[in-house]
Amino acid sequence: MMEIQEKINASLADLKHLISLKPKRIWIVGFSGGKDSTAVLCLIYKFLEHVKDERELPKRIIIVYTDTLVEIPAMREQALNTLRTFKEICDDIFEGLVSVRILKPKAGEDFFSMMIEKGYPAPHYRFRWCMDRLKLKPLQRFLSTFDVNDYVIISGIRLDESSKRRSLMKKRQQTSFLTNYKGQLLAAPLINWTTDDVWSFVLSKDCPLRDNLRTLFNLYGGLKLNTLNLRFGCWVCTVVRRDRALSFLSLRDPKYKILLRFKEELRSIATNPKFREFRAEGRWKYGRLNRRGRLRVISILYKLLVNECGFGLEAYTSDEVLYSKLRSWICDLLKESPSVPNLLYY
Repeated sequence: MMEIQEKINASLADLKHLISLKPKRIWIVGFSGGKDSTAVLCLIYKFLEHVKDERELPKRIIIVYTDTLVEIPAMREQALNTLRTFKEICDDIFEGLVSVRILKPKAGEDFFSMMIEKGYPAPHYRFRWCMDRLKLKPLQRFLSTFDVNDYVIISGIRLDESSKRRSLMKKRQQTSFLTNYKGQLLAAPLINWTTDDVWSFVLSKDCPLRDNLRTLFNLYGGLKLNTLNLRFGCWVCTVVRRDRALSFLSLRDPKYKILLRFKEELRSIATNPKFREFRAEGRWKYGRLNRRGRLRVISILYKLLVNECGFGLEAYTSDEVLYSKLRSWICDLLKESPSVPNLLYY
């Protein structure tokens, strides 16, 4: 079995090969804030250090982070801090080569606008509208501003992530460093790395972000990380049946218990017939959230703002447009008085 240093060297060689194979392409690096995408950033920095005296470089390196606006607060903060730090240290080597783009859902397609204004029920495994609106479309819109032959996507995907991911990647023939996927060139420098390899690398002296990553290490469970198998995403995610990440974080911070409870409340709103419209398509089926259901969703936001100082809504309270929308929804809720107490507590 290859030692971690051998894997680092092999991955660096792969990136150098990519330069010779596809010179002057833009590297678009997908970043989620998790351990794998952070390892990719560290690997790219190490690559730049190795080739800083050579002329063969990517045309540009763009780090792309898709902010769904409802990420788990600690992970969102960690991701944004890591991006700031990475940009600063890269500018010390090649100023202007590396840039950061933070993508967001289109106006009116953020999670709570979809539920409150359009009446979408909370997502579930048969109707994952959140992935399309919050993640895929923002990235697709960004990529559409380039010619497909001008860039290569650098991803942190690994065969070792899970048996399901391994099976899916093999089905798509994504088992080599460089793959043509849906007409786009995709490079996966960590393709053969294990979870232990990733942590060994990002916490070593070879990683320029290691000081930032102590927090990430603890978020993943510290010394228990190999047994927890945590995957971080949005705190509102109702697609997963059991949220291990929120459950784990709630052991450290009671505020996450509140997010976990409100997430389950969103799920219950979607599954309760009294909060749904009905439509006839051969037979009666649940439709969008009705007025009462939408007000119930607003009540969750109201409670987070009033009782928890906006915990979990940082992206909404820090953006002028979204915060204005948030206030408008709450004013709409308060107009329903005296029914508000019944909406808030049941």
